[in-house]
Amino acid sequence: EVYIWDISKNNDGSVIAKLDTNGKMTISGTGEMLNLDNNHDETYLNFWGNQKSNIKEIEILEGVSNIGKYVIDFENLEKITIPKSVTNIELSIQYANNLPLLKIKHIASFCLILNRFLYL
Repeated sequence: EVYIWDISKNNDGSVIAKLDTNGKMTISGTGEMLNLDNNHDETYLNFWGNQKSNIKEIEILEGVSNIGKYVIDFENLEKITIPKSVTNIELSIQYANNLPLLKIKHIASFCLILNRFLYL
């Protein structure tokens, strides 16, 4: 079974997340992801339903321009692919201590974004 969520900022279907049975989520579309404002918020707690712990890999495809706050917040995440089109990453991630263990493709783009965030 494949699970599909609209994770676009304006809830217009412009950014879609699809989770396959192997635990790989593919995020595609154009524009911005939504932000989940509070990790204790009811929307945050229920957003991914019972699939949150099944997500092991995320591939964000070219065209998506940001990673929304608290959207990528999975305790079992092992790998993430971030395209060059992502120019903003919200670093409000509950499991940020897992980040050093992640395999991040396009690390140069990620470091430039992180560097900009740290020195604002």
